[in-house]
Amino acid sequence: MKVFHVSIISKKTLSANHNRLDKWLWHARFFRTRGLAQQLCKKQIIRVNGVRVIKANTTIKKDDILTFPKGNKIIVIKIIEIPKTRLSAKNSISLFEEVKL
Repeated sequence: MKVFHVSIISKKTLSANHNRLDKWLWHARFFRTRGLAQQLCKKQIIRVNGVRVIKANTTIKKDDILTFPKGNKIIVIKIIEIPKTRLSAKNSISLFEEVKL
């Protein structure tokens, strides 16, 4: 009989490196509520690394490029950090950098 060893990754480890797209957009204060971020994802307007997102639970990680409309602008940003909680408006700027086209 063969024995397989399965590595179990805790949620804490996963959240340190990855996060849901809707949650990250809310943490970074691009949207007032997580529900608004989810609605935008469902409309398939957001792109992650050039690929159109279909679901709000899309996993994102550091160095991913996000593209989405905000008001009458198109926002293109690179993810710098994945926070565990929502940051203040002042500190949320450290989570991303704007990509100039």
